[in-house]
Amino acid sequence: MLEKISLLKKRDTIFLLIAICVVSGLVAYIMNVNFVEMPAVNSSQQRFVNLLILVVGILTPLSMVLGYSIFFILVAMFQTVKSKTYKFEIFRIAVISYLPILIGTVLNLILTFLFGYSEIGYITIHTIFEGEILQTILKQLEPFQIFSLVMMATLYMLSFNKGRITVISSISIWLVLSILSESFMV
Repeated sequence: MLEKISLLKKRDTIFLLIAICVVSGLVAYIMNVNFVEMPAVNSSQQRFVNLLILVVGILTPLSMVLGYSIFFILVAMFQTVKSKTYKFEIFRIAVISYLPILIGTVLNLILTFLFGYSEIGYITIHTIFEGEILQTILKQLEPFQIFSLVMMATLYMLSFNKGRITVISSISIWLVLSILSESFMV
């Protein structure tokens, strides 16, 4: 699998990122148009809201990929990775690692079509438990997001010949930073 990832050219990586962003934007748009009830607004305001949802849906994967990339570039700088192209290699891994989140998003859309709209979605676990602090922590433990993070850390480890402690520490630091940032946003 690692050989296939390294065979992705720059053009293919950019194309994959664009495809991910478009699919994500379309899913956000479809969810908004079909399932979210809007207060009484005129048609031009509705079109603007739909366009805004589409743009935000397109930009969301880009921000996540850039977040992964920046985080692991900083990790690579601390670990003194010896590669001239390590920044693009990390970006490539981040793009590929976003795929589980996209799969979870599409799966949530399919489940919404099958079972109806749910404000909390169908692939989350944070609403099962009471308490704001526990829910904030569990928001970061969504299965597809965790799989994406584990995939990113593992591909980083394999690409740059780092130890398993890199995977564990990277995941732990990412989760702690995510939980802290989520806590300050609330």
